[in-house]
Amino acid sequence: ETIYKMPAGPALGMTFRPEEPNMLYIVLRSNAGVNANSVCRLDVTDPEGTFMRLSGSTAAGFRNGPIDVAQFNDPRMAFSDADGNIYVADAGNHCIRRITPQNMVETVLGMPGTPGWKDGGKDEALFNTPLGLGIAADGAVYVADWGNGRLRKIAIN
Repeated sequence: ETIYKMPAGPALGMTFRPEEPNMLYIVLRSNAGVNANSVCRLDVTDPEGTFMRLSGSTAAGFRNGPIDVAQFNDPRMAFSDADGNIYVADAGNHCIRRITPQNMVETVLGMPGTPGWKDGGKDEALFNTPLGLGIAADGAVYVADWGNGRLRKIAIN
């Protein structure tokens, strides 16, 4: 059943926050036209007229801060944890970003714009085009590090 026809582009990552069970958060990659490099939201109980882009410019870039000014570069996957944080595999920036329940965007893993391979904690780890992620019950982040051909486990907290 089709519930909504997307305005443009492939949605590669989608997630719901536990406290917003009807709001579907969608990340759209760099070839998504008018919504390229964006984090968007849609109310699945009333999809017509509720689709909206939350993040700032659709130009590929990097900026942390309030979601309406934040920039992403080819985001690929989104995953929400039990606390309502949304983690985004920001492939073009080679890092993992977090959107807090207050809609603040922060980089939590990797060095933005610096591809590489280095194990370590949140201040040392480097990635090369992370495409997927998952969060375990203990808070460990699992990253599909595509450019390095590795599945990585990193603790943020």
